[in-house]
Amino acid sequence: MNVTRAERVLQGLAALGVRACAIAPGARNSPLVAALEVAAGFERYRFFEERSAAFFALGRARALGAPAAVITTSGTAAAECLPAAIEGYYSGVPLVIVTADRPARLRGTGAPQTIEQRGLFQGHAPTVTFETSWPDLPLRERRRPVHINVPFDEPLLERAPAPRRYRAAAVPPRAGFAGDLAALAAFLEQAALPLVLVGALEPADVAPVRRFLKQLGAPVHAEPHSGLREDPELAGLLLRGGDRVLRRIDFDAVLRLGGVPALRLWRDLDRAGPPVFSVSALPRRGMSRGGLLHGTFAAALDALSPTRVAMDLAPLRARDRAFARALDRILEAEPRSEPALVRGLSRLVPPDARVYLGNSLPLREWDLVADRAPNRRVVRASRGANGIDGQVSTFLGLAEPGAENWAVIGDLTALYDLAAPWVVPQLADRRLRIVVVNNRGGRIFGRLFAEPAFVNQHEISFEPWARMWKLDYVRWEAIPAARPDAAASVIEVVPDLEATRRVRAALDALER
Repeated sequence: MNVTRAERVLQGLAALGVRACAIAPGARNSPLVAALEVAAGFERYRFFEERSAAFFALGRARALGAPAAVITTSGTAAAECLPAAIEGYYSGVPLVIVTADRPARLRGTGAPQTIEQRGLFQGHAPTVTFETSWPDLPLRERRRPVHINVPFDEPLLERAPAPRRYRAAAVPPRAGFAGDLAALAAFLEQAALPLVLVGALEPADVAPVRRFLKQLGAPVHAEPHSGLREDPELAGLLLRGGDRVLRRIDFDAVLRLGGVPALRLWRDLDRAGPPVFSVSALPRRGMSRGGLLHGTFAAALDALSPTRVAMDLAPLRARDRAFARALDRILEAEPRSEPALVRGLSRLVPPDARVYLGNSLPLREWDLVADRAPNRRVVRASRGANGIDGQVSTFLGLAEPGAENWAVIGDLTALYDLAAPWVVPQLADRRLRIVVVNNRGGRIFGRLFAEPAFVNQHEISFEPWARMWKLDYVRWEAIPAARPDAAASVIEVVPDLEATRRVRAALDALER
């Protein structure tokens, strides 16, 4: 009965469109593991621990544009998937969490490895328990995770599973949009000096957003993972100065397109400021106020014919370009500083690479200082819950075969996910570059709090980490002219802390 149930689970996953499975084997999920071992039609990746497996599956779901599954045993192993479930919920990724469970008679008894798994991810992934019939799961119409709980009784493997081929169902096209299109049109019509903030976009959204921005003619801040930051067709509209320029302009309306922005300005707008309207794939405003239209970008934006904003962009562009020139001079004077190293790194990364930017400083610094030459890069980040956990595993799940894949993360972010490279030998067809910007602590907190405890200062080198996983290792205090040749590398970038402090002080002085 257990093997039959496991085979039914795999049939159900294929019907949902699942193409990749990250498996953390254990005794209780052995029927699922055994059935997958002789199954054809799924990508299979094996892990020894569940948190990395869940974040890796999250990355595969994003890379494939289809649901991906993580399969765990029972007990606390299942609970390790909660951080990935939270990220999947807030970033709209269809992660399928399949947890093996003890039989129903043991629930509440305190039997070994028996916890209450139903509702374990409450609020972030609805639980369905597969005991007698496969549940109805409209997962493909959702942009959220789901939890499938599967009890198995002993004997766990009463027979060997038969080899089977599973064919993943096609993921249907995204639905239309929900919200008041007339309200968005009125919002734009009443704005004399609007600002457009463009956050994370799916590849299919880039072209319709570009068309809309060109029609509207308003100033734009496009974040790195929007796909539009270096777009030559928008060169006359794109602003480079980020918070330091935008906070000094009295915009009378702010339109957000795509994911929630990383700018400090966005958080400040939650409390006060001009009217805000969000157009997002997800049904969340990203703040406590403002209008919202959510769903398919192309359908929403193509339905609008915005009147071109009647505003003179010349003074704003002059201020923005003056800041950009000042920034160039500051970075040239401090080549060992962290922002200057990030700029140099952006020039070294191939123009057609896949780039993953870690939360905290890497995303913000890349946004401010990365080179703006047009390129064909696909830039990603995990901005659902904005956590720094699981970042390396997510990057490895996102990595594309036959491409240069670069992650730029902080040192504490790397320490959060030390087990992630376990899967690297299973990714032999990918070229992987894990860049750890080691500024010896959480320096973003050093600018927010006076207490040293917030920084978590350390003197850890990442060379032993690379050696442990048999990855090539290099240490850079300056960005070289050549890229590493190894198939998989850890690149430790070590900025000069005093040079970085001087750059921060010089940038702060520009605002006074």
